[in-house]
This record gives sequence, C-alpha cells and structure tokens, in this order.
Amino acid sequence: MLISQKIGFSPLAGYDLYSLKGMFPIYLYFQIPTGTLLLIPAFGKVKKEWREAAILMNCGALRFWFRIGIPVLMPAIMGTTGMLFANALTAYTTPYLLVNDSIALLPIKIADMFVGDIKQRPGLGSALSIVLLALMLAVLGITNLVKRKFEKGQN
Repeated sequence: MLISQKIGFSPLAGYDLYSLKGMFPIYLYFQIPTGTLLLIPAFGKVKKEWREAAILMNCGALRFWFRIGIPVLMPAIMGTTGMLFANALTAYTTPYLLVNDSIALLPIKIADMFVGDIKQRPGLGSALSIVLLALMLAVLGITNLVKRKFEKGQN
C-alpha cells in the first residue's frame, strides 16, 4: 500500500487487507487454484468428436459450449461449486490470522465460544456449530439435487 501511494496508483492506496473487503482476494487466491484442479478432469468428458461434429454442422464455438459443453460439464461445475463453498465457509485459519475478532465470521465465533478469554460459552458455541452444519447440509443438498438433474439429462 505504501508503494502504491508512492507511485500514485490510487486503487491500491486505500486497500485495507484487514477488512471483509480485503479478505476477498485472499479467498480467491485459494479458491481459484482449487477449483481449477477439481475441474480439469471434467474437461475430458467433452469429446473431440462432439466438437468436430458441431463444426461439420456449422455450429459456432459459443453455441457448442452453451448447447453441449456446459451441460456436459455442469455436474462437475456444481460439485466443484459445492466443494469451494464448503471450503470457504469452514475456512478458519486465514481470516483468524488476518482479522482476529474484528469480523464476525461463523467459524471464528464458534471457536471464541469455547476458548474465549473473558467467558466461555460452550452452549452458544454448540448452537452455532449446529447452524454451520445445517447451512452446509442445505447448500450441499441443493447442489447435489441440481447436479443429479443435470446428470439425468445426459443419460
């Protein structure tokens, strides 16, 4: 930030790493490579023969991907989205090291209820853990339902 102020690059001059807005690039830093690694094997499902057949039938690249490629990849995309959401929701270490208690993130608040310096509240920590579990189950359940819908369309 000091370097950006010295060279006059204003978008970074007011950047605050220790805020909710500042943690967004850090989450992306971990999520993009993870998502890429999870999606690479799925691209093997899109066969070269399908692309060649689409070209022979005068189908453009954009139409191929919207009509054939993305529907074939959708179960993998939905599974990856669910995994990345679970990873982001339960991430604890990075936000805790950056912001400690200044941002109310659910995993940090759960930990504070069990190891609080002033007063431990294990009952509230357990309740928050159940909320986190219910949220994870709801998102993963919806993801699996949509994923199954797309898998049925392929058979």
